[in-house]
Amino acid sequence: MMIGPMLRALRDYLRTPAARSAEQLGDAIEEEIAFHIAARAQELMDRGLPEAEAYCAARQKFGDPSRVAAECHEAALGGLIVWHRLHLAVTASLAAVVGWLCLTLFRPDGRTPSSPLPPGIASMLAHDWTGDVAGQILDEAGRPLQDAQVLVVVKTWPDHSYFQRAYLAVTTRDGRFLIQDVHPLNERYEVQVAAVANGRVLKSSYHSAAAGELDPVVMELAPSSGLAVQVESEQGTRLPDVEVLPQRRIEAGGTEHLVYFDSAQSLVRRTDDRGRAELPYFRSGDTANFLVRTAQGEWKSHAVKVPDAGEVVTIRTAL
Repeated sequence: MMIGPMLRALRDYLRTPAARSAEQLGDAIEEEIAFHIAARAQELMDRGLPEAEAYCAARQKFGDPSRVAAECHEAALGGLIVWHRLHLAVTASLAAVVGWLCLTLFRPDGRTPSSPLPPGIASMLAHDWTGDVAGQILDEAGRPLQDAQVLVVVKTWPDHSYFQRAYLAVTTRDGRFLIQDVHPLNERYEVQVAAVANGRVLKSSYHSAAAGELDPVVMELAPSSGLAVQVESEQGTRLPDVEVLPQRRIEAGGTEHLVYFDSAQSLVRRTDDRGRAELPYFRSGDTANFLVRTAQGEWKSHAVKVPDAGEVVTIRTAL
């Protein structure tokens, strides 16, 4: 009775992953394209261009989103197919090596083999992916902060290929976090760490290493004054159920702290019946950058000066 399910599982494993991954890839690519268009439009609006013209110019600069999405989709699926075939080849090679070792180790004369592993297998096994990202989140007095969110993005270049992966951790009672086996120990990697907690300012740091362990990341989060945003249409109608995503905090002195788009989904807030969303990660005098998306729209970037606590900032966005 178990033979049928096992054969189906084997069939699914041997199939190319293109059909199974198309929908997920399409969603991710559309999100990323919208993110870049919004960021470019915000730059143009900061230079004085009206919002409608800024978005038109951003789309022209970026190119036809449909064409770009199609090219990205094709390239991504092509990469998946290549990696899927490579994985099958490596699996078959490993099976062959294990079989050869078993036959050699247990042959009648009992001699131990002296031949090295095949070059491809040896190269893959040489990558040690046991590097951890660990640390502690504290308040301004050095006390541990429990339940702070730690958003981590790891960049690696194994065998001259670029990979970026996002991770989320939540601090324990002693303010500590640990994300295991996420970067190599014997090649280059970079790590971006952002920390947020209710009533605390957003803070981030960037770390780059040629190899080896990453030192524990320790951050102190000062109290925030909060930021209340009210989202309205261009006609002044308050908009409920609009997504608002904090993206960047710029201190009065110019120091920037940011979260990467692909690591920040847990920070998305929705406006209430009054069109308001609370973003408790900023303080008075900061410049706050955030993205806004209506139910049928795309992400649009906004930047505001954070007022004193209790004041509401109103922004208007096209539907």
